[in-house]
Amino acid sequence: MYLNHSRLKKILSGCRLNKRPAQKVLHHAYFDYTMSIALGYSSNYDDAVEMTNDAFLKIFKHIKNGELRYENIIASFVACLRVIVICSCIDHVKAFNKKEVIAGQGFSHAEIVERLNISEGLELGRNL
Repeated sequence: MYLNHSRLKKILSGCRLNKRPAQKVLHHAYFDYTMSIALGYSSNYDDAVEMTNDAFLKIFKHIKNGELRYENIIASFVACLRVIVICSCIDHVKAFNKKEVIAGQGFSHAEIVERLNISEGLELGRNL
């Protein structure tokens, strides 16, 4: 979906007022673009979708506070969107790597699997 200057301005105004239909249109219009960025940070489609949705949540939450800098609203918004998506992707990658290190206590994934037998795995699963 292509949003021209006036349509994007109207949609952003609706998003500032927390109107769900405006948020839906913005999400639909830029989902493919944001996914193309997120897929560069993830080898997994589902993780990329999560990164993209996190970015849109940040946009919808903070859009009330921000103003676009340039007269060309489309270029200004796309530049802001790109930065937010990249930051969300980096945050997601950092959080994922941190969880792996905490779970593995410094061991690689292969070392964890090698050290863990089936009965220990079942016992750990029951304790969750």
